[in-house]
Amino acid sequence: MLGKVVEINQSNWDECLSSVMAAHRATKHDSTGFSPNRLVFNRENRMPIDIVLGEIPEEEENHATYNNFVRMYKKDGEVLMT
Repeated sequence: MLGKVVEINQSNWDECLSSVMAAHRATKHDSTGFSPNRLVFNRENRMPIDIVLGEIPEEEENHATYNNFVRMYKKDGEVLMT
């Protein structure tokens, strides 16, 4: 992803790193079925485009271990800390 946004001479890679990492953390991964944001913070980060598009309903996935983890700490949109 970083190679798509840096300049030809690759001198500005450090300026692009934060936005590329934010995109990576917000992307749902095939292996887990969840984004890193969901697994670490138990929620998705809100982006400016979310204001324009509104809330997007989440897909129901069937990944036993990660779903159990997320459901254990989530109830009606609330984060339950135990």
